[in-house]
Amino acid sequence: MFDMIKLNKKALLFFVLIIALIAVYIKTAMIALVDDSGSSLSSLIKMLIFLIAVFYGFSSHIRKTGMYKYWQFWSVWIFIDFYLFGNSGVGSSNFFHALFPACCYFIFYRFFANNYFSKIHICSFVLLWIETVYYNYQNTFFLNDLILGTDAVISNMVFWSVALIPFLLLIHNLPIKIFLLVISVAVTLVSGKRSASICSGVIILFTIWPLLKKKSSSIRIGILFLFGAFFLFLYRYFLFYFEFVNDRITNGSSDGNGRLPIYEKLMFKFESGDALSLFFGNGYNSIYSLVGTNAHNDALQMLFDYGLVGLFSYILFVFLLVKMVFTSRSKSLYFYPSLLAAFVIVVVLGMVSNLYVFNSYFAFICSLLGVYEGSLFFNEKCLYR
Repeated sequence: MFDMIKLNKKALLFFVLIIALIAVYIKTAMIALVDDSGSSLSSLIKMLIFLIAVFYGFSSHIRKTGMYKYWQFWSVWIFIDFYLFGNSGVGSSNFFHALFPACCYFIFYRFFANNYFSKIHICSFVLLWIETVYYNYQNTFFLNDLILGTDAVISNMVFWSVALIPFLLLIHNLPIKIFLLVISVAVTLVSGKRSASICSGVIILFTIWPLLKKKSSSIRIGILFLFGAFFLFLYRYFLFYFEFVNDRITNGSSDGNGRLPIYEKLMFKFESGDALSLFFGNGYNSIYSLVGTNAHNDALQMLFDYGLVGLFSYILFVFLLVKMVFTSRSKSLYFYPSLLAAFVIVVVLGMVSNLYVFNSYFAFICSLLGVYEGSLFFNEKCLYR
């Protein structure tokens, strides 16, 4: 059995290469939010990921799951949208960006369908999370001079860290897992992003408490005491910041900082459009030409950009994810908390912000789905050997 699950050196080297590419992409893409100097390198990495997915990610020996077929369909549709519907003018780099989540899914599905999922792989994804936290802190909070109430502080950078939280739930060591999850809650609270705070808060409530119930009363009390001491420390040294976050939450506009006007404008534009745009949408990221920002709702933006095809595709993805979460309870309880966390993130960010249509950090969620389904396939092959 040991020989069967022993890590292959060539496979491990390949995995490290993929993680390194994603790590460089994270650095360039997150920095590009405040400084566009690394955008060309970011595009190059997405093209390399695309090529790896094409030449490595597909195999006739891999079981074609519902999620696998979904990403096959969506990849074909993106090609049609860009090159047959006249949207290729937006640039080939955007084509690779639109397919980035699908490519990550295919690569990790193929890899873990043939390789044992080990602690080394978990540590690699955790390191990616640490990287996102670092750049979020460095670029958003300016280390030595916190500037409150500015776009520099209220930044979408925190969503990069949120999208990697499910990987923290794969850590075997319970104290380390809880500690990093508490850090993730603190990071989202300090960011001032309400949707991110809701995600991390719900995840820690629904994943950590069941684990604590299995421990003795003294251990539970000790862990809760550490939680309280940690948040007391944060509150004491960041009191002014928590006051700012509280004011942002309690005194926000009733329509969610302008979301309702955006929704109304998009629906009016959609309803007044022609039949072609009704069914096939207005093209990749076309929403920016109308409102100058994203829709702050994944379903609505998929409807506007890709029409009814896009909306039904998004609904299908959510359905497949729900199905995956439920079946994981019988197929792999180890992955169940992570998949449940991914579902929480998809629903919360999809309703009040954006995730699916932001192909950058959404790729982390798709990577997890690829890891899970690939690991299931590998374990089934091991049982029959």
